[in-house]
Amino acid sequence: MLTLFDPLIFHGQWLWLPITASVIGMIFGFVQAAVISALIARVMVSVPYTLGIDLAAGIGIAQGLIFLYFHMGRAEFIHR
Repeated sequence: MLTLFDPLIFHGQWLWLPITASVIGMIFGFVQAAVISALIARVMVSVPYTLGIDLAAGIGIAQGLIFLYFHMGRAEFIHR
């Protein structure tokens, strides 16, 4: 007697279902990411700005300090 949980039935008749769902999800995810990335790139290219060396250094130092603050465990409020 074959049941629903028999591996032969699952592999023979229902194997297409997870594969099809995965492929459809991958296609939708790729299209969504491509559209969003293209929009962000278009906006970033259209903004006329120049980043000076002093501002770039300041942003880099601030980013490093924020990283160290979280890495050293001072941001415990996030994990509660």
